[in-house]
Formats: sequence, structure tokens, C-alpha cells
Amino acid sequence: RICDDLIERGIGNIRKETEVKAEKIYSFFESAPGYEPFVKNKNSRSKTVIVIETQNSSQEVIKKLAERGFLLGSGYKDFKDKHIRIANFPMHNIEDVKSMLEII
Repeated sequence: RICDDLIERGIGNIRKETEVKAEKIYSFFESAPGYEPFVKNKNSRSKTVIVIETQNSSQEVIKKLAERGFLLGSGYKDFKDKHIRIANFPMHNIEDVKSMLEII
């Protein structure tokens, strides 16, 4: 069923949606106090896994969002408490992204 849904939506639409969602997420965090994209070079940023650096504990943000049904990842190793990782996959729609950003 998932494959049928993806085929119906079409790869072009899926790519465009992914780019729109990524742009919305990056734009939000570029101007949000206490946050900034970890990858500074815009051309090198992933559109599907977005890594955001936090000034405060990333675990607080992750916990707050989990309480509202959004599951985000933390950073790896030394960045565990300094990064949040946001998945931007076809199953996540623009309304989900808007809701997540409103909570933050």
C-alpha cells in the first residue's frame, strides 16, 4: 500500500514536497533564537535528515516534541545533547512540519 501511494504521488511530486519541507525547516531554524543548522554550507545540507544545533539541551526539545507525538533524533557521540535530527521523509507532510515548528 505504501508503494502504491508513492507511485501514485510520483517521484517528481515527492522530490518537490521534500524540498519545500526542507526549506521551511531550515528557514525556521536559521532565524530561531537558540538554534542554527549544523551544516553551514546550504549546498551541502541534506534535505532528508536535517541536523540542527541547539544552544540549550537538545534533550529538552526532543522530550517536548515527543510529548506531542513528534519523534526526533539526538546527535551522535559528542553532539548527543547539542543536536536534534529531523527526518524529512515522504511520509511526513507539510502540515506535520508546520505543527512541529509551531511547538518549537
